[in-house]
Amino acid sequence: MPYDQSMMSLISRVFGFVARRIIKVILPYFYSTPFIYGQHKVTIGSNSNLANTYVNARSGTVSIGNDVIFGNNVCILTGLHDYSKLDSYRATVETAERDIVIEDNVWIATGAIVIGKVTIGKNAVVAAGSVVTKDVPAGVMVAGVPAKIIKELS
Repeated sequence: MPYDQSMMSLISRVFGFVARRIIKVILPYFYSTPFIYGQHKVTIGSNSNLANTYVNARSGTVSIGNDVIFGNNVCILTGLHDYSKLDSYRATVETAERDIVIEDNVWIATGAIVIGKVTIGKNAVVAAGSVVTKDVPAGVMVAGVPAKIIKELS
């Protein structure tokens, strides 16, 4: 289960059966529902699991291939703001073309951040907590901030 059993036990003792049922139905929703901002600019291939990935396609398109796996809390960001503005509202630059392409059979582990404009090649692995700011070749593992190749996969 994606939540702490001791917390479940405490809530159960305090609120009883009803609370247990509510938690079992509602809590997994927060661990498995992606949030996609700019849905009309996102394509997702077959058999790809987004978990609770956050996708912001406001400043570009996002193309996700087949059989792509996302860990929890992954962020896919095309967003670009005009930081030169001095007022409190820094508008999104929707024409920035910061497209992100994630090819087939890629695994992006928990907490990774992908910032466009990048392509992640087939069979690549992005390690947990990595920040991808440049293209990732096919068949490699990247890790770190910023992400760098740490291993070629066979």
